[in-house]
Amino acid sequence: MTKRKLSDFELNKENPFAKQALVNIGSALVSKSVKGTNKDESAILKAVDGNGEILGNSVFIRNKAVDTESFAKFFLAGFKAFFDLKPASIKVFKYILGQLKPNQDSFMFFMDECKEETGYSEVSILRALGELCSAEIIARGIAVIEYYI
Repeated sequence: MTKRKLSDFELNKENPFAKQALVNIGSALVSKSVKGTNKDESAILKAVDGNGEILGNSVFIRNKAVDTESFAKFFLAGFKAFFDLKPASIKVFKYILGQLKPNQDSFMFFMDECKEETGYSEVSILRALGELCSAEIIARGIAVIEYYI
């Protein structure tokens, strides 16, 4: 990984990682058929004619509680980039994770908040942002505070 200053990286009007991410997602998708169990059969209404032939059916969908905690999806192929990062870059990335919003590939970076959370100087944070850009974990957006992930 080549160390570069944040200012060495170009500004982007759109996420430079998006096209490759779609390729990665597309190649990872698989389709599976799951055989229903007797337990599942109890939730199916069947319309049967006089000869016992099934004419159609309806399925009831059950609501299931899900974890509402925040999470970010990070592809394993990109995970190897973290092994060469300095501790400051990892701590700045932790701040970035807190800025992420569901279903968005960009985030706003607020220097004062990051300084407060990490305890680092602006120079150290800029160096960490440069390292994260060099590792292709984040990319600069068109505005000074906008970044892509």
